[in-house]
Amino acid sequence: MFFSNRGFLKGDVLDIGGGWGLFREWWQPHRPGVYLVHDPGIERFCNGPSGLHLQLYSRAFSRPMTFVEGFGEILPYKNNIFDTCLVAATLDHCVDPSRVIKEAVRCLKVGGNLLIIQSFYDNDKDEIRTKPYDRSKFLNQPRRLIRVIYKRLFHADHHLHRFKSEDMSNLLSKTGYSYTINTIPDIKNVYALELLKK
Repeated sequence: MFFSNRGFLKGDVLDIGGGWGLFREWWQPHRPGVYLVHDPGIERFCNGPSGLHLQLYSRAFSRPMTFVEGFGEILPYKNNIFDTCLVAATLDHCVDPSRVIKEAVRCLKVGGNLLIIQSFYDNDKDEIRTKPYDRSKFLNQPRRLIRVIYKRLFHADHHLHRFKSEDMSNLLSKTGYSYTINTIPDIKNVYALELLKK
């Protein structure tokens, strides 16, 4: 839905933190064209994609992709070579999000787009989370208590950052380029920020 309204990814694409490169689903390649995924997580390729990934993203897996193992803070590419840099659900996992954005802009051609898709904090929910748990909910629902305990013990939070909208605005304003922010339909607190390199 989002890409049908925005328009598909075009030209040479650098997908920073793109994993399987599933956003190829919304890429219109040209000849010769490259979709390059730059991601530190090469281990996912040892076992191959799940059946569900193959089913839901069959179009993506039918398109070519080049994978480069590495971090977004240090991109080994020349200046001004990509038409689009995509950073989707990645900046909150990076050590230095500001540097990732600077590197992405450096690699963009003049007239190229930096597209960031990122979740933001919901202030109302944040305030609710800081309140003590209502113990009666757990006494009446022991399975819920078990789930909360299990999650805290065995599921580490891999997010290094939690962004509010003003945090991302501050990061993008440091690039010196203007940008737009669009909501993504049907996905709460996830936004698309797009910067045009002039």
